[in-house]
Amino acid sequence: MNLLILLHCLLTVNFITNPVDTTTSYFTQKKCFFSDQSHADTFCLQMIVNSTDYENAKVYFYIKDYKGKRIFADTLKGLSLYTYSAQTNEENPGLTKEKLLNGFYDFFNKEQFSKPPIEKDVEYAEDDELVDRQTWETIQNNPNQVAFTYTILEESIVSIVYIKAARKVVKF
Repeated sequence: MNLLILLHCLLTVNFITNPVDTTTSYFTQKKCFFSDQSHADTFCLQMIVNSTDYENAKVYFYIKDYKGKRIFADTLKGLSLYTYSAQTNEENPGLTKEKLLNGFYDFFNKEQFSKPPIEKDVEYAEDDELVDRQTWETIQNNPNQVAFTYTILEESIVSIVYIKAARKVVKF
């Protein structure tokens, strides 16, 4: 009996001093002409999951230009990767993980990239836009720009473009 208690104490101390790493990391990337029409940028998505908590995973979305310089970064929660068809399933956590991973690996789907970013017949909606009218018109008047659009939590649609004159990525 004392041997069992000693063994239990040793195992407990070992676990506390050397905890099991339960972090899982996923990574995907895609090359796309975005900031420069002659050199492709690299769109990267990394997800870090603690234990099995996929809904609260940290998701890092960033874009590097052809020189390797980071030109855009956004941080999301794993839950952000759900799409309309990927609802959580509390009775089957494996299905939730599977659908989240589908959203992760489909994030850079070719349908998310559009050219032109804003069609000519679309009017500026002051209350709904993330940018001022002048920036919006700059985007609309450059049909060669590429926009990338992604959805957060099924409801917030975010579009980004690179504005060469300003040397930055803007959300609209």
